[in-house]
Amino acid sequence: MSQQEVICPRCSGGNSPQAIWCQRCGLGLREALPKQLQQATVQDERQAGRTAIMIALLVCGIVLLGALWIMSAMNRTSPAATSNPTPARQEVSQNQPTTLLTALPAEGAVPPPVEQPITLADKGDAQTASFQLASGTYISEWSVTKPGATSCVLYLSLKPVDPDNFSSHSLVSRRSSNAVIESDPASRTGSIYLYHVRPGQYYVESNTTCSEWAVTLRRP
Repeated sequence: MSQQEVICPRCSGGNSPQAIWCQRCGLGLREALPKQLQQATVQDERQAGRTAIMIALLVCGIVLLGALWIMSAMNRTSPAATSNPTPARQEVSQNQPTTLLTALPAEGAVPPPVEQPITLADKGDAQTASFQLASGTYISEWSVTKPGATSCVLYLSLKPVDPDNFSSHSLVSRRSSNAVIESDPASRTGSIYLYHVRPGQYYVESNTTCSEWAVTLRRP
């Protein structure tokens, strides 16, 4: 159907714009013509609105792409700008003490504090006073005196004071603590490594049939 035709509201027949009467049913078209023109105007306005929205979206996209390009160009040029500090920043750097810019000489370096060995001694079954340990690895060096019998057994344990600290360690290796034989000097002294010790307060607990015992905790 051509856009120039006027549709009859009674029979929907097509008529020329100059027609006064419907060629099919004879209805007067004087009132139908303004209605047809009004509908065409509404459709044209809707189409114009869609076109305006598309143009606005296109302009926004172009503006966004331009802003992104400008930002990327600024980022590419920023290292060259930061490599040459401003005179004000240079003046501040020159006014700072030179000791902050140079490392301390070797003879002026302060060595880290040395952790002193901890030696504990007692008789029979006992529990020592608490002491502080840092984290890391320690060596347990122990010794024991046989009470005169042919053999005795010694067990020493390092236990934390804090119940939330589960870092308990045996201070005497199981192989060496089974029996102390007078004719075997290696059974009366020994050492064992303690790994992954957590920092905190600890005490030593002994369970033994021997007489006097002693243990020293030191760093490797």
